Amino acid sequence: MPWSRIPKAQAGSFILEALVSLVIFAVGLIALMGMSAQAVSQIGQSKYRNDASFLASELIGTLWVSPVAPSAFDYDDWTTRVSALLPGGEAVVGDPPDDPDDLDCKDTGTGKPTGNTVCIKITWRDKDMTHQYLTTTRIERNP
Repeated sequence: MPWSRIPKAQAGSFILEALVSLVIFAVGLIALMGMSAQAVSQIGQSKYRNDASFLASELIGTLWVSPVAPSAFDYDDWTTRVSALLPGGEAVVGDPPDDPDDLDCKDTGTGKPTGNTVCIKITWRDKDMTHQYLTTTRIERNP
């Protein structure tokens, strides 16, 4: 019989090789599942960043066509939309910072900019992280 010629030292080595290959395959599957979960999380973050950018651009477009100056514009409806669209969303509209490295709008106390340069800061929370989108623009009227 051919089975009788297998040395006793190699008996069961096929099972050991199969188990090692199964462990390697299982580790690969677990890593793939982890990468998939991370990708889904990043897609959600990308959506929130896109929403924040859209909301800020929408406000800037509205300010451009508004007949009133940015300091007289009513921002309540827009800030309500920010709160509704982003988890834990908050918006600050104010004056731009004096220092270009500062990542915060100057609070004017009125919730409105004092001049024609508008700083828009949108923050939102996802899990235990806080994210922000900040942009500044100047609104000028043609004579």
